[in-house]
Amino acid sequence: MANCVFPMGPESFQRFTPDSLAAIEQRIIQEASRRTKQYQEDHGDVELLWPRADLEAGKLLPRIFADIPPHLVGVPLEDIDPYYFKDKRTFVVLNKGKTIFRFSATSALYIFNPFHLVRRVAIRILVHSYPWAVCDCGVDRPQGGGGLFIMCTILTNCCFMAMSEPAYWAKYLEYTFTGIYTFESLIKILARGFCIGPFTFLRDPWNWLDFSVIVMAYVTEVVDLGNVSALRTFRVLRALKTISVIPGLKTIVGALIQSVKKLADVMILTVFCLSVFALIGLQLFMGNLRQKCVRSTEHCNTTLLHNNNTFYCNNRNWSSVREFIQDEDNFYRVEGAKDALICGNSSDAGKCPDGFVCMKAGRNPNYGYTSFDTFGWAFLSLFRLMTQDYWENLYHQTLRSAGKTYMVFFVVVIFLGSFYLVNLILAVVAMAYEEQNQATIAEACQKEREFQQAMERLKKEQQVAKQPLASVKTSVWTLEEAHQKCPPCWYALAQQYLVWQCSPCWLRLKQHVNLMVMDPFLDLTITVCIVLNTLFMAMEHYPMTDEFNGMLSIGNLVFSGIFTAEMVLKIIAMDPYFYFQTGWNIFDSIIVCLSLMELGLSDVEGLSVLRSFRLLRVFKLARSWPTLNTLIKIIGNSMGALGNLTLVLAIIVFIFAVVGMQLFGKNYQDCVCKISKDCTLPRWHMKDFFHSFLIVFRVLCGEWIETMWDCMEVAGQPLCILVFMLVMVIGNLVLLNLFLALLLSSFSCDNLSSPDDDGEMNNLHIAIHRINRGLHWTQASTLAESAAPDWLFPLQKDAVSLSEGSTVDLRKPGEEEDEDSEAAEEAMDPENCFPDLCVRHSACCDVDTSVGSGLLWFRLRKTCYHIVEHSWFETFIIFMILLSSGALAFEDIYVEQRRVVKVILEFADKIFTYVFILEMLLKWLAYGFKKYFTNYWCWLDFIIVDVSLVSLVANTLGYSDFAAIKSLRTLRALRPLRALSRFEGMRVVVNALIGAIPSIMNVLLVCLIFWLIFSIMGVNLFAGKFGRCVNRTGYVHEAANVNNRSECEANNNTTLYYWSKVKVNFDNVGAGYLALLQVVSHRAFGLVCLVPWQREQQSLRL
Repeated sequence: MANCVFPMGPESFQRFTPDSLAAIEQRIIQEASRRTKQYQEDHGDVELLWPRADLEAGKLLPRIFADIPPHLVGVPLEDIDPYYFKDKRTFVVLNKGKTIFRFSATSALYIFNPFHLVRRVAIRILVHSYPWAVCDCGVDRPQGGGGLFIMCTILTNCCFMAMSEPAYWAKYLEYTFTGIYTFESLIKILARGFCIGPFTFLRDPWNWLDFSVIVMAYVTEVVDLGNVSALRTFRVLRALKTISVIPGLKTIVGALIQSVKKLADVMILTVFCLSVFALIGLQLFMGNLRQKCVRSTEHCNTTLLHNNNTFYCNNRNWSSVREFIQDEDNFYRVEGAKDALICGNSSDAGKCPDGFVCMKAGRNPNYGYTSFDTFGWAFLSLFRLMTQDYWENLYHQTLRSAGKTYMVFFVVVIFLGSFYLVNLILAVVAMAYEEQNQATIAEACQKEREFQQAMERLKKEQQVAKQPLASVKTSVWTLEEAHQKCPPCWYALAQQYLVWQCSPCWLRLKQHVNLMVMDPFLDLTITVCIVLNTLFMAMEHYPMTDEFNGMLSIGNLVFSGIFTAEMVLKIIAMDPYFYFQTGWNIFDSIIVCLSLMELGLSDVEGLSVLRSFRLLRVFKLARSWPTLNTLIKIIGNSMGALGNLTLVLAIIVFIFAVVGMQLFGKNYQDCVCKISKDCTLPRWHMKDFFHSFLIVFRVLCGEWIETMWDCMEVAGQPLCILVFMLVMVIGNLVLLNLFLALLLSSFSCDNLSSPDDDGEMNNLHIAIHRINRGLHWTQASTLAESAAPDWLFPLQKDAVSLSEGSTVDLRKPGEEEDEDSEAAEEAMDPENCFPDLCVRHSACCDVDTSVGSGLLWFRLRKTCYHIVEHSWFETFIIFMILLSSGALAFEDIYVEQRRVVKVILEFADKIFTYVFILEMLLKWLAYGFKKYFTNYWCWLDFIIVDVSLVSLVANTLGYSDFAAIKSLRTLRALRPLRALSRFEGMRVVVNALIGAIPSIMNVLLVCLIFWLIFSIMGVNLFAGKFGRCVNRTGYVHEAANVNNRSECEANNNTTLYYWSKVKVNFDNVGAGYLALLQVVSHRAFGLVCLVPWQREQQSLRL
């Protein structure tokens, strides 16, 4: 290969001198002449080179080049890439971390040539390892410029940007930050040049951001542009500089940018579909949401008073009817609702209560921002439907104003917009990430091939010199020491003090203890103790009696003693040095130490959370649970890429949180009365960084519309919509989908369906195997002593059990299989009616079908077989299934009022039942019991037919009103499932779903284990604290007036308030599971988070 004919090793590094620059100019002239048309005609096409991917700027020097000579570190060198060396004016600089920096050999700013003192100093500063370049974080992780000093500066700057009310001296600190960023950019410009030529400052897109931020900082200081808080938001873009500083983030951002590029078509399709539905909604529902229930004027006195066109109503004088209608006091409101009750004038729309009429008045719901009155508001409503944020409220409002018929519009929008388009975005992001991942793998393979080819070339070209034996030994020891994690002195110290080889008595004790702790039954005992300990912790609830609490405390002491004893015995048996070589032992020792610490600090308030760490011991089950072990490995393997992506997400969240605080924080404080009745800041606001961060996090979880209404009410519409849409699209639809794509790339069906198994039995399996052998031996001894009949003895080797004979093909694979299938298709004869085992044990099942009644029986079965296999029969059955399914839809609550419909449905149900019974009997005769009852779809038909038959008999005998019969009748709803077996495509899908159930159940069980840990932690932290003070009508009292449960119960006699438990709580593990389900499903999870904040915490001693 052309790319591999370049010198490798330390001899490839040559200083970049004026002679090198002159040689480059000469090569450029020669290459230009070689590329002329005449030269190509005489010598053929010129071989073209491409830049080597492993020698790109910013990457680590490949290992084939060996170490850099110390005197060449930070010094301009001739380019080591053949592509640039051939005819490009470039040179490279390597720092101590072996990072490649490539520069243009032209004069920077037309003044500083590569050999100028100022430029050389700038290059030395730029590539220096400590203040300007990040530390080496791994062999395959590139390093970038701008490093530790700039990173600390950025983090400090971010901390000051997060301050809602900075101190007076923060302005001078801002000047310092601007000066540092200016100095950094100036160093880069002096070292690289500004914009003319490759590898200059502005040729790197990451430097565009730095340049824009610095220019904006100087512009805002020199020129008075008015809105200072809005201009300060541009400073938050400095946080993006961390992406160019921290290793690995550029790769993730590159994948993110590629995803956005591929999302262009999907975004256009999404916008187009939403625009079409917005136009339809505009035509259907324009102005409908302004229809409200307004107090009627029929009882008002419209007599002229004082010669003015006024009238008297509700103890007030009104200047006109319009003023009366527009007054919000005349609107009907449901208790606790902010907006007036919406109504409609169509027959199936919402009606008003007595004394109110439906008319258009006032503004639209939700501060006037929910409507279909214009294309913009209609598009926003459709985007809300697509993201499914509080969409049910819009659904109910629209149906009350327009009528229930328009539910079809929402069904179509949810299916196409939410189920299809949103998942299409996920699919495109996953595809883009997979392509990026495959490209990375291909690049790594290419590097490995080039390395192997270079090694082969070096072996051929160089003579292998035999080193002296002492030199070889020295090299081996040096290599071993280089791979050790600690200095050799530490290993010597550990060998001396952590390996206990004392007296012979101690060694004999160690031997006995080793036999005990390595016994499989000890592992089984510890596993049982882990399960029992988890159950004990799961039994904690609120309220608990003192006796029950004492029992749990004693259990806690017992289990802590057992696990501590296990740790001590293992340390004695294995020595500390070897004990802590195993990761599970380190994990277990940490948990034991935390448990002992919790016991010692049990009386300290607020440290009960330490008990939750004992729950982590459940993960020790992974040693004997393959699925849990596989999932932990997959999650661990994906943490590297997820860590970088999490950091990018954190940067994005920080930027938007600061932007929200800078743009809208003052508006929330000045206009708070618009969104709060008592003019106090609500729970969700952007006055400070913490609450702004919570709003951004809530938007990432999919709940954005309600907080955006508040923002638009206090700060205006355009800017709030822009910020919230950017957070939703970039954070939710792109970044979080990239999270999911990363996890999907780590998981595979093979990993879950067949976990890795090394073929060796662990101690737990050995113990269980011993117990099984003991049980079998006991059973065999008992049977040998008793006079057992012949049927109790096991089958012979050539015998077949009932289950095997009915479900397993006993022939060898491929043995006469094709011949039998072809013969069956040609003859169209039914198979045997009964299994072979029944034929052998019952003479009546063995019928001679060649003569007499047996022949008639065979002809009857053959006729039935031809009937059920006919396409018309199958079509007729499908038609009857669809009819019966449609008939079930008419059995609603109004069927008792429609006597004719009820009679018709009862008669049709009988007909359907008779038809399905006849179908079942025909299939019994045609297929036989053996084939019929070994097919899952036939079992489904059999169960549904039996349900219909039992329901028919119960109706005939007059028992249809019994609760058991009514419950059984609900199983008739399974009739549509019978149609699945008649369509090949649906049957394949259902079979695939059924086949995935074992893997899904394994993952679900593991998820329940994870949730159990958090549920028990929730019980420890929040048991008894999810309560509220309500009155007799259910109105929740404000937290500002009632601080805790005691005050609420104290006011019970005077104000009729009482303390009520919230439905979603952590009073026990079961309720904790439900609360966690609401949190992980992102459905009103904010309510779960806010409940403990609204009341003073009630102490619970667990």
